[in-house]
Amino acid sequence: MTPNEINKRIAIACGWIEHELGDGGMYGWTAPNGEYRTSCLRPYYYEDELPNYHGDLNAMHEAEKVLDRGENHLMRGGFGLYLINLPRVCDGEPRVCATAAQRAEAFLRTIGQWEETE
Repeated sequence: MTPNEINKRIAIACGWIEHELGDGGMYGWTAPNGEYRTSCLRPYYYEDELPNYHGDLNAMHEAEKVLDRGENHLMRGGFGLYLINLPRVCDGEPRVCATAAQRAEAFLRTIGQWEETE
């Protein structure tokens, strides 16, 4: 998966909403808290303005917060499953050393959205 595909899928999982903005094939995004730009020229966020989950540990830290920590934490979408997936992605290295890209992959594997590339 490309970094843009990864960022887009994690954004959707975190509550960003994608909107088609017209016939030109352009898309815009509304933030998870419902926030959108108030400018008449640009009311929505564009794809390149989404958080860089693939390359930013702080963004991944925020994404990790949406994973279920309750009764189903070991099921798909649960933080416990994420903690199982993370060392697998890191080839056995300690998970505290995981890069943002590794955390993003483990996150997408946890929610069933990871696709292998050839």
